[in-house]
Amino acid sequence: MVRSFLLMVVCLSLAGLASAQSLAGAAEKEKARRLKIQKSGVKAKSYTDDDLRKPTDTPFNVVPETKAAAGSPSEKGQGQKAEDGDDAAPTEKSAEAAAEPSAMDRLRARIDKWRARYREVKAEVDELEREVADLTKRTQPGETGGLIVYPGDGVNPPGVVAEGDVLAQRLAEARRKLEAAKQRLEEVREAARRDGVGSAQL
Repeated sequence: MVRSFLLMVVCLSLAGLASAQSLAGAAEKEKARRLKIQKSGVKAKSYTDDDLRKPTDTPFNVVPETKAAAGSPSEKGQGQKAEDGDDAAPTEKSAEAAAEPSAMDRLRARIDKWRARYREVKAEVDELEREVADLTKRTQPGETGGLIVYPGDGVNPPGVVAEGDVLAQRLAEARRKLEAAKQRLEEVREAARRDGVGSAQL
């Protein structure tokens, strides 16, 4: 009984000694920390019960504001603008390509140009051919024989000439004009051929 009591007393003494040594070590560390703070010139802030009872302005669990995450609406909008910009270039190129005439359009334009010129000269040739045919018929023997009074033109004096002579002169002039018109028509046909337009397209 006595032995048990003594053993308990020894254990309690050892525990108290260990606790005292722990408290002494903690006090020494705190003293060293305060001394270090004083040497650095930083004044430690002390808090009272009133400070603890005051409400804080900053709520707990506040997440700091960060930059917009990838895929946010702002970045998506910028990405969409970039994509729109990329799509704009092909669109403009497509519009320019559409505005530029194709090879078939250029051929049609050349055909229309040479066809108009050919038909203009052809109409002149047809008119002269009709005039030559009429004058040729009127100058046949037995068709003429009358006289024509010539009033004069300021160079040749007035007079009386045979109708056959006047018609023959007009026929010669019409034939000369007809040959010149046919020559021009052939030149138009050849120029059109060199430009890629065949005679069948005129």
